Amino acid sequence: MAAVGVVGILAAALSLTGCGSSPTSSPTLPLGASPSLPLGSSPTLPLGAFPTLATANPQPTSTPFGTSQPRLASAANGEQLVDPQLGWVGSSETFFGTSDGGSTWQELYWGDLHWPWFVDARHGWATGRPDLMRTVDGGNSWQPVALPDGYFADDLRFSDASHGYVLAHSATRTEDVLWTDDAGAHWTIQRANWPTLKGTFLSSQPTFFDRANGFLELTGPEIFNPLNGGPTLYSTGDGAKSWQAVDLPRPPSATPDARAAALYLAMRPVVFDARTAMVERAWLTPDGTDEVTAFYLTTDAGQHWTLANSTAGVGPVAVLSSARWILGTDSGLHATTDGGQTWYELGASGLPRPWRWFDFVDDLHGWAGTGGTPCGTQSTACGSRTLYATTDGGRSWTPLQP
Repeated sequence: MAAVGVVGILAAALSLTGCGSSPTSSPTLPLGASPSLPLGSSPTLPLGAFPTLATANPQPTSTPFGTSQPRLASAANGEQLVDPQLGWVGSSETFFGTSDGGSTWQELYWGDLHWPWFVDARHGWATGRPDLMRTVDGGNSWQPVALPDGYFADDLRFSDASHGYVLAHSATRTEDVLWTDDAGAHWTIQRANWPTLKGTFLSSQPTFFDRANGFLELTGPEIFNPLNGGPTLYSTGDGAKSWQAVDLPRPPSATPDARAAALYLAMRPVVFDARTAMVERAWLTPDGTDEVTAFYLTTDAGQHWTLANSTAGVGPVAVLSSARWILGTDSGLHATTDGGQTWYELGASGLPRPWRWFDFVDDLHGWAGTGGTPCGTQSTACGSRTLYATTDGGRSWTPLQP
């Protein structure tokens, strides 16, 4: 690539921690929101088996059909569930799909596809090399989507089959936001001015609620903020032209921990609707012996944030709703259903460490990624990860193998 985009910056963050015109129609759903089904709802999408492997895709050269374990491409979100049965995993070699909760897998595409973003059982997007890719048949076949001349896709979010945005870089632009209202037939380029501070980097991709409102997180050992280290949240109300630092209330008896923040904030924030989202942040107690995870909520599209609650320990987090969170720490897998007022132990039987990420679609069904080498380390590339699934809310887990 001719320029380093936000994805490259994110990889650096992980290494430091060790681990044309467009139609005027408006989006029908909040652009940041996850396409997962509401908690407790039953799937309404057709599940069925995946179609036969598309002949247009190149055939594998070394891996027999249907016999390999999915390998995760990234530290988090190289996979996506849309309901308890239907999900996908992208890697640098193969794109896998399952329609039975991970009991069996089909190799849907051989090639470089990352960050799958499906809005229903058939319509999805992913970043490829060098193209933005789109599917309308559940991932069985993929077609490149042309971006404005000179742009390369780094990350994306879509609210339905037509409306969404892509974060993209070019030879002369570090990162801009490209919007579409017609499934990529036309794009509007939104020039972005990102906040920069000495010794900082992005700890997650920028998140937008609409074309005006969004937020991002910066972190780094030399970051300048009143709290002396750790991530700083910035918000925009003018489409990324300008950014304002947002003060995050400090939890009781805590100081910022830049090391833990850089690791555990390298996950996508959770957006619930057109105004509401949640992020989490890692802190240290004053004596430096204990770590604290704090959860922050916005109800005005990122302009202001309040401390929802905090708890001891840091680790990968799954946020099911504004009150239901699952947190994996050194002491175990914990859950809350009342916004952190009380926590209970899940047990996590059968789930080996280290835990890399969790992804739940309802109170009972979720996936986890374990093991492997963190992407971006100096010694090796991303190591092999193993997928696990739970159907009882995290109390017990089974490996997902073909």
